[in-house]
Amino acid sequence: MDDKGSKLGLLNDIAQRLVPGSEFVIFDITGDESQIANNLKVLKSLLPDGLDSELIDQRLTRIKNDFFIASENRLSDLCEEAGFEKPVRFFQSSIYMGWLTKKS
Repeated sequence: MDDKGSKLGLLNDIAQRLVPGSEFVIFDITGDESQIANNLKVLKSLLPDGLDSELIDQRLTRIKNDFFIASENRLSDLCEEAGFEKPVRFFQSSIYMGWLTKKS
């Protein structure tokens, strides 16, 4: 989702459905430009041998160029703006991160 209101709108919709104190878990591809570039290199190095390298490059390029990736700080700001506590990252696996937050 883009960061022109769609992400905040989704978080607002979720927050409206939760009672205060409810836990909310978020998983997303997140990072600034250099983090994403480095994490995509790590992801590529973890893939098994024998995969179609052209297909891999196309998919990694798509992640880098076609997804609307927010930085971790921006995601935190959006959560707080939607009425959640500051999220805490509890998980990361190559390009994916997971956070736990609660509705304020």
